[in-house]
Amino acid sequence: MSRSAALPILLIVLILSGISQCGSVFAVGSNVDRTIIVEPSYQIYEDHFSLAMPSDNFTVSFTLPYYQSLYSAQAFGPDNSTLNVLVSWEATNGSLSLLIETGGLSSFTLKTIFHYTTFISNGSYTTYVNLYPTVEEPVSASTLLLIPAGAQLSSYPENLSLASIGGRTALVGGSNLVPHEAHNSTIVYNGSFELIEINALERILSVSSNGLAVTESVQLTNVNLDRINNVTIKMPPGASSLKVYDSIGYMNYLLNGDRLNIQLRSRLLPTEKSSFTISYEVPYSIAFQSNGGKVILNQTLLPEWCNFLVRNFNLVVSLPQGSTQVDCLGIEMVNGSNGFEFRASASNITPYSNRSFVISFTPPPYSIPPWVPLVSIIIILVLASVIVALRRRSKEATPPETPPTQQPKPKRTRQ
Repeated sequence: MSRSAALPILLIVLILSGISQCGSVFAVGSNVDRTIIVEPSYQIYEDHFSLAMPSDNFTVSFTLPYYQSLYSAQAFGPDNSTLNVLVSWEATNGSLSLLIETGGLSSFTLKTIFHYTTFISNGSYTTYVNLYPTVEEPVSASTLLLIPAGAQLSSYPENLSLASIGGRTALVGGSNLVPHEAHNSTIVYNGSFELIEINALERILSVSSNGLAVTESVQLTNVNLDRINNVTIKMPPGASSLKVYDSIGYMNYLLNGDRLNIQLRSRLLPTEKSSFTISYEVPYSIAFQSNGGKVILNQTLLPEWCNFLVRNFNLVVSLPQGSTQVDCLGIEMVNGSNGFEFRASASNITPYSNRSFVISFTPPPYSIPPWVPLVSIIIILVLASVIVALRRRSKEATPPETPPTQQPKPKRTRQ
């Protein structure tokens, strides 16, 4: 080959090599910050990606024990716009791939929830975790893994360091990710946790002069890898008049301090469901606050005991009849049949996405139960009917008055 012909070829090779190196530099400039919130019955992954160059799509993969471990996956742009996520599963190596259609963005957030990733053995909980995302190009990564509150950590990956975040035990680390490399591991911890999730939860809060009456209807799912016979939840302070029942009747339970252990109607195998209702009352002094003559109800959507993943949630709050100066924040006010009523609903909600709401009002001089006006009307009508009947009977029993007869005057006789 002549020298003149070799130069263009060499130039092309150098250009292509430069482009390849340039692309590699851009890829190295990409980074991801991963936060993992570990709860025994579910795990939340939040990945914040910053790409060196805008991309039309980006693939993130996880290594999982089952395809059913994926609960939900959502992606958002920097303006919080929703991005499409395409899911694929490779059973041979347990790889779940999420293709995010970024549409030319250079940054996005991926939020993923997993369940059925924890099992219990000899009183210890083992949870599968993906310390870093599996990606298709070099990425610089950091991870923050939060251990369940109240758990005692007994085993964790050596490439992570212990830390404390807001009083909660955490694991932190960093790595330069190699394309297609998996970073799955396990953590082992001890504690007392329920491996359940809530398929449906409906809360009804009724405000009265005595306090707050609460009714919570629950449908739960067993996400344990073994059967369960009971569940334990934490009751709010001061709760009284406790009842637990289902469609059959009252259920057995054991209340030890604030721990309520509910005996299920029958044992639940993995993925099986059970439904029941809890009702109780919270004293006025605990349930409400007062400010300038107004009563304030400050609550969250999920109750205090619900540290679980909730698929479908509904809330109804009703005020006493005759309440005035009603204001609300974080909840919708609707027209109720017996006064002010408030409603809220949510899906795929956890304590980490829980919302608070505030309702303030001036209560009536005394709370009037909704049945009182109807009963009062009935009593008045009955009394009126009785009075009318008695008057009629009195008239019928009294004989008519006869005019007095005139007695003949005695005749005078002469003597």
